Amino acid sequence: MSVDDRTGAEPWLLTEADHALVQEKSRANRLAFAVLLLFHRVHGRFPKRPTDVDAATVEHVAQQLGIEANLDLRHPATDRTWKRHRAEIRTRLGYREPTVADAEALEAWLAVG
Repeated sequence: MSVDDRTGAEPWLLTEADHALVQEKSRANRLAFAVLLLFHRVHGRFPKRPTDVDAATVEHVAQQLGIEANLDLRHPATDRTWKRHRAEIRTRLGYREPTVADAEALEAWLAVG
């Protein structure tokens, strides 16, 4: 999804708090972390495929950070750094990955309704 489609550029803006979080990362990881954070904010999930984030969006985020848009999005789902970033973002936002027990509880709740 791009900064140019239906969401526009506004949701893809880093807040002061976002900048503080991003600055905690090594220079090499700042752009990836920022893209994941903003993607999750816009879509409520993380990118599943490299094509979920286009080059214009990466460039837009890089400009806000004042860095070059040299993010390699070919293997985000399997990269250890991306997994660590996703876990940190989930924790900071108060989310966790769902468990089998969560699925069973949801199924029971839906059966009652």
